[in-house]
Amino acid sequence: MLRLVPVALVAMTTLAVANGRPPATSSINFRHGHEQDIAAGITFGLLLSHDSGQSWQWVCETAVHYAGVYDPAFAYTQSGALFATTLTGLEVERDGCNFDPTPLATVDISASALASNGDLFMAASMSTDPNIYKSSDDGKTFPVSAMPAPAGVWWDSIAAAPSDPARVYATGYHFATTRTFDVFRSIDGGVTYTPMQLTGVTTTPNSEIFIVGVSPQNPDELYIRVTFQTINAITEAVYVSTNAGDSWTKIRDEGATLSFLLRANGDLVIATKTGAVVSRAPSGGAAWEPLPAPPHINCLVENSAGEVWACTDNYGTEGAGIMKSTDLASWTPVLRYQDIQGPLDCPAGTLQHDECVYTDPPPRAWCLIRDQLGIASDPTDPTCPAADGPMKKPTGCCNVGADVGGQLVLVGFTALILSSRRRRNRRGRLR
Repeated sequence: MLRLVPVALVAMTTLAVANGRPPATSSINFRHGHEQDIAAGITFGLLLSHDSGQSWQWVCETAVHYAGVYDPAFAYTQSGALFATTLTGLEVERDGCNFDPTPLATVDISASALASNGDLFMAASMSTDPNIYKSSDDGKTFPVSAMPAPAGVWWDSIAAAPSDPARVYATGYHFATTRTFDVFRSIDGGVTYTPMQLTGVTTTPNSEIFIVGVSPQNPDELYIRVTFQTINAITEAVYVSTNAGDSWTKIRDEGATLSFLLRANGDLVIATKTGAVVSRAPSGGAAWEPLPAPPHINCLVENSAGEVWACTDNYGTEGAGIMKSTDLASWTPVLRYQDIQGPLDCPAGTLQHDECVYTDPPPRAWCLIRDQLGIASDPTDPTCPAADGPMKKPTGCCNVGADVGGQLVLVGFTALILSSRRRRNRRGRLR
C-alpha cells in the first residue's frame, strides 16, 4: 500500500517548513466521561490539558513514537488511557508519560473508533492482516476480529453508532484491476460484517470514502464524505443514508477539503480551511445557512456540553490553534501556541524527559520549539534562553538542528514510506 510522493515536491516543501508543514492543530480528543482532560494532535507533537483547555503541556513526537509528517490518531478512554497509532503500531499511555505497546503494537492501524460503551475498534491495513479488531477491556486484549475485505484493503474509516455500539460501519478500498471500494456494516459489535451499497454515490478512481457521522438517536442514519468527485480536482461531497447504507443522497458538495460535524441536536455543520462554513438541521429541508465570520477550520468536534470545538489557524486572523462556540456565530479562543505552559514534566528515563526536554548535549527540542513559536513560559527547564517574543507568522516548526540537506533526505524518505498513512480521515481519529 505504498504511495509515492514526488521527491522534488517534498524537497520544495521542506525548504519552506522544517518538517514539511507549518504549525497546526490536526485533532481534538476529549477523555470519555471526563472532558476536562483533552489531547490535541498538532504538527509538532501532542498537547495535553487537564483543566478544560485553560492550560496546555507539550509532548514531543519522539515520546509518542512517531516522526515527520505522520499524524497519529488518538483515543482518550474513561480510565484515562490515551491510545495512539504510531509508526510501530498501536500504543497506549496509562502512567502519564510512557507510550507502551498494546497487543496490536506490530499492526499497521489505519482507522479506529471508540464506541459509546468503551469498546475500541481498530482496523488493520496490511497485505497480510486486513482484520478489524475489537477490545472490550480498555485495550488490554483484542479477542474479537473479522476480515470483511480481502488482503490489501486500506481502511479509511470506522465508526460505531452512539445509540447502539453493536452497530459498526467501516469504509476502505483495495486494488484489483481498478480501485474497488469496501463498505461494510456490523450489527453484532464487529463479530461479522455485511456489505453496504453505494447507490447514489459518485466516485472516481481517486476517491476515498470516510464515515463522518452516525446519528446519536438513529443507528440507521449515517453520513459519509467522498473525496475527488472530479477525478483530478479537490471536490468533496457529503452524503446521507437513512437505511444503514443501502442507498445514499448527496446533501452538499464543495470545491475544497471539508470538515463535517453532526451535532447531538441534529444540526449539520460543514467547514473549510478558507472560512466558508454552512449549517442546517436535517429536518430543515435543503437550505443551508452561511455562518457569520467563521474561522478557518481544519477539524470539528462537539463535547457533551454542546460546545463545538474547532482546529483553527493559530497565526491567521483568529489567532488561536483551537477555538470553541456554542452558537456557531461567536468563537472563543481556547489554545494559542504562544501560551503553552511548558513541556510535560516526566521523570528521568522517559523519552519525554531524556530526548525532548533535557537532551544533552543541546540543542534541546523544547527550547527550540519554544523559541520558534514564541512561547513565553518555561517552568520545567529554566536553562532555556529567553524567548524573543511571539512569532507573527512562522513558516514551519520543529527544526531541531539538522542542516537543510539532512532535513530534505529525512523528510523525503519519511514521505515516501508514510504517505499511505498520511491520507487519513481528518476526523478519523479514535473517538
